[in-house]
Amino acid sequence: MTGRRPDSDTVTVEILEHKQAELPISDRQARMLQVAAGSRLTVSPSAAGYSVRATSHVGSVTIPGLVVHVVPKVPVDNVVHLLTWSTHRIAFDHQLATHASQSLTAAVAAWYARMLERALVLGVDHAYDEESDRLVALRGRIDWPAQANAVALPTPISCRYDEWSIDTRVNRIVSAAALALLRNPVVPAQPTFTLRRLLKLLPGVGPLRGTTWPIRAHSSLASTSTMNRLSAWQDSSSAAPAMLRGSAPHGCRPSWWT
Repeated sequence: MTGRRPDSDTVTVEILEHKQAELPISDRQARMLQVAAGSRLTVSPSAAGYSVRATSHVGSVTIPGLVVHVVPKVPVDNVVHLLTWSTHRIAFDHQLATHASQSLTAAVAAWYARMLERALVLGVDHAYDEESDRLVALRGRIDWPAQANAVALPTPISCRYDEWSIDTRVNRIVSAAALALLRNPVVPAQPTFTLRRLLKLLPGVGPLRGTTWPIRAHSSLASTSTMNRLSAWQDSSSAAPAMLRGSAPHGCRPSWWT
C-alpha cells in the first residue's frame, strides 16, 4: 500500500513481511534505501522503477522523501510479546505499546516514551565524573603531571576532582535513543510530545562519545546503584541500544527491525 503523508511530500509505503512492492523511486533513493536497510530489504531495478522485497525483518526505514514500513504478518501485539519473551530483559506493556497501531515502530516509540517517563519520575541518574581544570584555588587533588608543565607559575593550579554530574553514560544513551525517535517521521504525535518534554528534564546531558559508543548487542548498562535499584531504568536502557544500533547516518533511519 502506498500513500502520501498530509502536509508532506514524503511517500509512505507498506510492504507485508516476505512480500515485495514496485516503487517509482529515483536511482539515488534506491541506493539510499539499500544502504539504510542493508540485508533487511532487497532493492532491484524493475519496469516500474525499483522492486523492494521484504525479508523476515519488520519495522520501518526512512530516507528523504520515502518511508517504508515492513508490516508483520501477525498482529503487532504478538510481535511485542515475542520480543519480550526472546530478550527476557524488556518488559512491554502490551496495551500501551500497541494502542491500536499497526506500526511496530510507532508501538515501540510509545512504549519507550512511557518507560522513560516512569524512570525519570523515580529520579534522574547521577554519577561522579572526574574533571580536570586549572583553578585559582585547590579543588580535589593536584594534577602533578599537568602542574609540572606550568613553568614555575604558582597559580592557577592544575586540579583533578569529582563532579556530581547528570552527564552519565546511561543518560547519554537513553537521550540519544529519544532523539533518534524524534527524528523519525513515523513516530506519532503523542510519543513525540512526550519525548520532547522528557528531554527537557535532562539538561546538560551530552551526546554519545567514545566511551559510550558503539553499544554491543546484549550489553548491560546496569552499572550504577540507580540502575540496580530501579527496574524502570533497566527497561529504558535495555531498549535504547537496540534503537541506536538501528540508526543510520545521512538521513536514513531504520527503526526497530527484528
